[in-house]
Parts: sequence; structure tokens; C-alpha cells
Amino acid sequence: MPSIPVFLALICFAFSFCVPQSGAASSVELSGKVADDKRLPVSGMHVEAWPAGSLALAGEAPHRSAPTDEQGHFTLTLPQGGDYYLLARGEGRFGYYGRNPVRVSSAGLAGVTFGVKGISSGGFDLLPEISQGILGRVVHRGKPVAGTMIHVYLDPSRGFKGMGFAVLGPTDDEGMFEAHLPVGTYYLVARLRRDGSMVGPLRAGDFIGYWNDNPLRVETGQVQRAAISLQEVPDKVVEQADHLFGDISLSGRVVDQQGRPVAGLRVLLYDNPRMLDRPLFVSQPTDADGAYVLSFPEPGRYYLRARSNIGGEPVSGELMGDYVGADGEALKVETGDHLQGIDIKVEALW
Repeated sequence: MPSIPVFLALICFAFSFCVPQSGAASSVELSGKVADDKRLPVSGMHVEAWPAGSLALAGEAPHRSAPTDEQGHFTLTLPQGGDYYLLARGEGRFGYYGRNPVRVSSAGLAGVTFGVKGISSGGFDLLPEISQGILGRVVHRGKPVAGTMIHVYLDPSRGFKGMGFAVLGPTDDEGMFEAHLPVGTYYLVARLRRDGSMVGPLRAGDFIGYWNDNPLRVETGQVQRAAISLQEVPDKVVEQADHLFGDISLSGRVVDQQGRPVAGLRVLLYDNPRMLDRPLFVSQPTDADGAYVLSFPEPGRYYLRARSNIGGEPVSGELMGDYVGADGEALKVETGDHLQGIDIKVEALW
């Protein structure tokens, strides 16, 4: 029969709560401010956080802050660092954080600024021409917005990026759209790009809208209604390009074979040498000097490609080029690196 000390040790081993585990993850703090589209603070808003691996952003949020104070400030304690979707809800207002999913480090994350908007009613009078699917309206500050594309996603697993399951629209002069959808559950994200493109990062002055009642559930013989409010992408997308998506940045110029700057190209970041799948991050278009800045959160070995098109196979006449380092291999970056002079030469494909 074991002695009492051994018996107690066996109990502690079996239940693993007698002594704190040194490797257990510690909680982290997320903090920031909630403001309206005039940048005025909004009180009484709850900020919600959903782990990026969530299969749905529905029901009661796993993590929810206390109401924002009179200055719009909030603090939310999370069980550990990681990637999270952030939403804000309050009386008659809703906000979807534009950088979702956002990475919260083990040291926490401060200075998160949330833009919220009024919730639009879906009770418009127009009768649908379809027997099943979605009838919707897109607005900005209560006014209809034409030319908006509505991307339909099946779940949040890919960060609501890319074309999605379907693309609806463009909206008409009254901001209206409708389409047949099979029975199922969907997430609606509206985007309006000023340059008319369909893919790639949004630029300052573009618009995005995440439907506040996502996900949409379509049943047999039902036409659901949705009013989606747009938010304008702020100038900080350009101003904070060197740290907007993480504390690592790469910068340089895209030039032709004669060394002349090439404007309007994007630089794509990959973690595989074939560079054929969806890029991890995409820069804003190069400026008149061919300059670009690309920020991201994780250290590692990466590959860079500059292209005039985003998505799909390269086509004849497209400008494209890859970064070739001193050793002809991947670019190695460490946490906190801000590497400059990462220049890429491009040429037209034939």
C-alpha cells in the first residue's frame, strides 16, 4: 500500500490541478476605442471577440467586453493571444473591425479603433422577383449606393477574402440587389471599389459592409431581406501600411528591366516558392515612384511577387516579376524586422 505522500502525489498527477502548470497560457488584454463615422466616441457598445477558427459568428460571443465609457474606451480580457474576429454591438449600432481577423500577441493589443454605424432596417417595400434567396439594399449614411458587389461566403474560415461562394450585384441606383440562393447558411459582405476591380485589398476611399445580422439562413421557398450599411475605408490604410497588419514590414520599389519605376502594381507575399495559391498578404498599389510597403505579423521564410493583376493565371502582356535575394532563395525575416530596399524587377509576359 503506498504511503500518504505518494498517494497525494498520484492524485495531483491524475487531476493536474494541485500545482499550477507553468506552461499554461495566460490571459491578455485587448483595448481601444469605439467611434462613429464622424470620429466621435460612442458609449454603451460591447466589443465581441471570436477565435478565428470559429465555424460561425453567431449566437452568444465567447468573449464580450463591458460597455464602452463616455470616451468610447473599452477593455476586453482574452484567455490567450491568437487570431480573433472583432465585432461591436450596441443600441441601434454595429461595427465590424476592418482588419479582421486581427492578431493579438501574448503581450496583448492596444489602440484598436472601431468604427460603428447605425443599423439599417430591411423593411423596404419592393416585392421580390425570385421565389427563394435574398433581396437586399446597400446604403451609406442612410442613402442608397449603386455599383456595390455583395460577396456571399459559406463560413468565416478564410477570413471573408476572395470571391467567396457567389458574387451578387452590382446594386442598382436604389442600392437594391436580389438573387436566388440554395437552402443554406451564408455570410454577406458588401464591397465597393472605386477603381472597379473585383479582388485585392481595399484602398482608402473604398467601402465595405458586413451585414449586422450575419449569418443569413435561406429556407425552401423563402426570400430573406437584408439592409447592409457601408463604411468608408480610412486613410490610415495607406498612412499605417508599415504596421497595419503586423510588426514586420518589407519595403522597396518595383521597377522595369531598365530600372524605371512602375506604378499601379501590387506586391504579393507567399510562404511557398511556387507562388500559385492565395497570397498571405497583398500590398497597396505601387506609387508613382514604384514604392510599396507590406506589413505582416509572423517571422519566417517568404517569397515576393509583383503583378499587375491579382488572382488567376498570369496572362500575356501582364507585368510580373519575383524578388531574388542575394542567395537566390527565400527572404528570411525575424520578429520586428523592417527591411528596406527589397526591390523587384518586372517585365511583360509573352
